[in-house]
Amino acid sequence: MSVESRKTNNYVTLDSIVRNVINDLGDYDQSNWKRYKQWVIRGAKGLSLHILKPIEVGYFTVDANNCVQLPDDYLAYRRVGVVIDGRIWTLTQDDTIPITREESCGDVAQYADIMDEETIPETYTWFNAPPKVFNIAYHRYDEEYNRMIFSGNVAGQSVAIEYFSTGVSLNGETHFPVQAEEPLIAWTHWQRVLHDKNSNESERASRERIFNNATYDLLNYETMNFNFDDLVDVLNAGNSQLAKR
Repeated sequence: MSVESRKTNNYVTLDSIVRNVINDLGDYDQSNWKRYKQWVIRGAKGLSLHILKPIEVGYFTVDANNCVQLPDDYLAYRRVGVVIDGRIWTLTQDDTIPITREESCGDVAQYADIMDEETIPETYTWFNAPPKVFNIAYHRYDEEYNRMIFSGNVAGQSVAIEYFSTGVSLNGETHFPVQAEEPLIAWTHWQRVLHDKNSNESERASRERIFNNATYDLLNYETMNFNFDDLVDVLNAGNSQLAKR
């Protein structure tokens, strides 16, 4: 299934959520469209941070300075790997990699300092890694500049970064899991009455309760879908050079 068909079938757009809110109100003059849209964006970011943790996969080319600029919806990485012969080999985090503030990504080459034929210990082979695997590189996240810095001989190579996303991208490619639709609609209605000086306390409490119930249902759904692979990800965090599933 293509990415586009996946998003069509299992995801909803920001605009479709706004349209649902407007349909609920019977308000079709579009005068509040931008206002509702901003509330949806705020609500989506909150759900992404605390409940949804949507996962995206980006493929990037490492520049001459062993850096990759990350997308604007990046929250935290799940896996970082180098693509070799069609397979992705996960790399290890190394917080000793220096982060400079004098040069921008791509200006000065200074991170190619790891031997490209250093084999990992035999103890790693029980994780189904081949007996001869090379420590190609290590990585470190530069939070201030929102980039990934590598240490090793990977300049010019393709890397795959599996990361948690805010769910909101500045390039307009914004989709939300369909299970988040009702919480986001409820959130927008709650914000609407909170910012309406004519609303009363009972209406505000009712909208808050509806949102909390929808969020509770979403949390139950996400907890129910925590699977064995998610547990393996937690247990294997930091292990080097394992082939991606």
